[in-house]
Amino acid sequence: MAREPKRKSFVISYIESEKKFEIFTLDDSLIEPLKRTTVVSDWTLDQIGHEIGEDAVRRLGITAFDVLSISHPTLKPMLKVRLPRPNLPKDDESIP
Repeated sequence: MAREPKRKSFVISYIESEKKFEIFTLDDSLIEPLKRTTVVSDWTLDQIGHEIGEDAVRRLGITAFDVLSISHPTLKPMLKVRLPRPNLPKDDESIP
């Protein structure tokens, strides 16, 4: 019987002193405590039509670099690709 693979996610990190990105895996069991003190951007499979196509991959990459640039502002001027801002509902629909 095949053994289930250990569930892992990946991290994109920027090392400013070396001007490089690092991508590495992290056991999923270590993620939950970290999420309480970090920026989290949820993406459901429903939101991407249950398809990991070019558009979803592009949007995920842009989001990842946008989030990374929050803590590493020197990256912000290097980001040349942007996503259109979504239309957000008004806080109070009764206000014209």
